[in-house]
Amino acid sequence: MGSREAEEGLKEEWMSEKKDDMEGTETTPSSPLTKVSRHIMKAIRRVRLEPMLFLKMMAEGNFGVVADTLEVQRICRLSLGYSDDNCTNMDDGNHSDVQLEVQVTQNNFNYNQLLIASLLPLFVVIFVGPLSDRYGRKPPMLAVLAGFAALAVVYLVEALQPTWPVEVLYLGTAVVNLTGSWVVFNMAVYSYVADITTPDTRTRRLALVDACWYMGGPLGRLLGGWVYHVGGSAPVFLISLILWVLCFLYVLILIPESVREKPTPQTTTTTTLTEGHQSGGCCSSCSSTSCSCGPLQHIASLARTACGKRDGHERSHLLITLIVLLLVTLGQGHQMYLWARRVLAWGPEEFSTWTSIDSLLHQLVMVLWVWIAAKARLTDSTVAVVGLISLALWSLVLSCIGGPNLWWLTIVASVLGSLEASIEPALRSVLTTVGGRGEAGRVLTLAGLLQAAFLTLDGTLYTFTYNTFVDTLPQINFLIQASWCVLLVLILLALGMDLTQYQTNLTPTTTTTTVTTPYQDDLTTTTTPYQDDDLTPTTTCQDDDLTTTPTTPTHQDDLTTTTTTTTTTSEQHDFIRKKQQ
Repeated sequence: MGSREAEEGLKEEWMSEKKDDMEGTETTPSSPLTKVSRHIMKAIRRVRLEPMLFLKMMAEGNFGVVADTLEVQRICRLSLGYSDDNCTNMDDGNHSDVQLEVQVTQNNFNYNQLLIASLLPLFVVIFVGPLSDRYGRKPPMLAVLAGFAALAVVYLVEALQPTWPVEVLYLGTAVVNLTGSWVVFNMAVYSYVADITTPDTRTRRLALVDACWYMGGPLGRLLGGWVYHVGGSAPVFLISLILWVLCFLYVLILIPESVREKPTPQTTTTTTLTEGHQSGGCCSSCSSTSCSCGPLQHIASLARTACGKRDGHERSHLLITLIVLLLVTLGQGHQMYLWARRVLAWGPEEFSTWTSIDSLLHQLVMVLWVWIAAKARLTDSTVAVVGLISLALWSLVLSCIGGPNLWWLTIVASVLGSLEASIEPALRSVLTTVGGRGEAGRVLTLAGLLQAAFLTLDGTLYTFTYNTFVDTLPQINFLIQASWCVLLVLILLALGMDLTQYQTNLTPTTTTTTVTTPYQDDLTTTTTPYQDDDLTPTTTCQDDDLTTTPTTPTHQDDLTTTTTTTTTTSEQHDFIRKKQQ
């Protein structure tokens, strides 16, 4: 699809979403069946990235556990020189010395991979982020998918060459992370969604994207465990390779580019850049109307986002929420596969089955919990607190497992921890609310970069802790995770109370006023509803000044001239209510 066709297609989708939003406010009664069918048809028309994201995550789930198993086998047989019999039976309880040495060695190997995976993408995304604002979101996505395909090739060849050492696998890790790996891919995907949606529909669309994305992982792990049991490692890596190649072709052929032609100085003076185009953080910090920032300006923009001067306690709220989001990583599962082999004597089939059910249950319950929280008007910080309590219970129950006979506690842990998936979405929502309108892209980009860098500290802590206690207390990581969760619950409770008090004090007393323009024949509307920047509005409403004094509209013959009003609209009331939450 050419650039002009792609632009027209995205424009039609934008207009369609805006029309859907306006239709959604109509009071014409319709049957429940009609409403359901209408929503289904809307969702089908808007599907773009979702099938690719589902297949990509399915490939990763299929790949992960079996890749760890291949590493264990090569370390045992080649790196440590144990016999096939010892390596095959090291999890039976009679070869604890072999299992212990293999687990420590593999844990160190995975730690080295983690360093590569956390440091390389940081340097890549600094350059790719600004470039994607100028040249599009597809090139970063294609590059990362090609990197994952190369990773699968390396592991596939390693599986077919039984004499190759485990160090060969570093090549695959380096290749995929030179493309930016998940840091660049997430940045490109979320920026793409921001480009093709209106602010009114963006949250719903992101929820759909996340649901499709993460539902592929559990199914992939189930597939990988079954295929490994039937045919060994090589077929598993071949399937992941095929899925990643299909994702690459899908993006290349079927996904239109979302970044439109570079704006001219004339258009940039009359049209505000959309939030999606600010996702890289450059537009607000550069004076160039072409929005072409370099890496250093990109970094400076992100730093100003976090540390710049803000009203009242907003800067403190933003920094505390960022810190909590980073520390949440410390409360999540670490060395899970090694622990399952050591304590439960599980192989890849059993571990894949349990983690698949665990992840699927958590995603489904997360959707239900978020819906209930929205109906009950619970704040985002409250949703995150409940998720952290659930995560702490998950870790505590798993820490009580002392042998294979207590395997049933994994089911109890999965049920008690089923709300943990709501933590990060809730914290991201807090970040974008505290950051303010127009800064969501920069705040989330900054959060992604910090999370990638924080993986180094996270991996260092848990790698060396597990290696130290693997012989006496392999559950040590779960106890540490639960402790972090308790600390974060206390921090979030204090933050939530302060946010509520602060936003209550800032809430102005407003009344809804509808302003009728005196030039109904010339303009396409008789009122002044909020319009999106990219829809060539005839009237606009500014969110920055929440007063009730309207300005006098200025009439000109050119129908593209905008008429501004500072009247508080219902959408502004929604914005204030979100700030209160």
